[in-house]
Amino acid sequence: MLSPFRGFMDTQGEMNRMLDEMVGRFGRRPVRQAQPELLSPATDVLSRGGDLVLRSELPGVKQDDLEVTLSNGVLTISGERQDEQESEGSGYHSRELHYGSFSRSFRVPDNVSGGDVHARFDDGVLEVTLKGAAEVRQPERIRVEGSESSQGQVEGSES
Repeated sequence: MLSPFRGFMDTQGEMNRMLDEMVGRFGRRPVRQAQPELLSPATDVLSRGGDLVLRSELPGVKQDDLEVTLSNGVLTISGERQDEQESEGSGYHSRELHYGSFSRSFRVPDNVSGGDVHARFDDGVLEVTLKGAAEVRQPERIRVEGSESSQGQVEGSES
């Protein structure tokens, strides 16, 4: 099963994970990486009417541990998934859930301001709506001017 947090893993870490999966059932204990992984929430981007909607899966994240910011045309979703405390006498045989800080950034159209952004968090899903960001805008044609001397040469030249 894919983790809802897909991040960037280094090649060595991925090779260790595959080796652990192959030989782990023969008694080799999985080795955890000493460095934390960069977590990145899985996000769908869709248009709804003229709005752009980003929907991120954030299971196990509390609303208080979540932040949405807009700065210089970049929308950033960040936060932290807290590690659950183990109860006395319990131990893990395998641990695949990821805990720690996460961040995901998206470039948004220049006309989007903070007042155009609405965020709602419900049942582990964050939905951020950017009002009017998906409206189709026709390209504006710009007249290209040239110098008068080059126009005269084109008009007066013989082929």
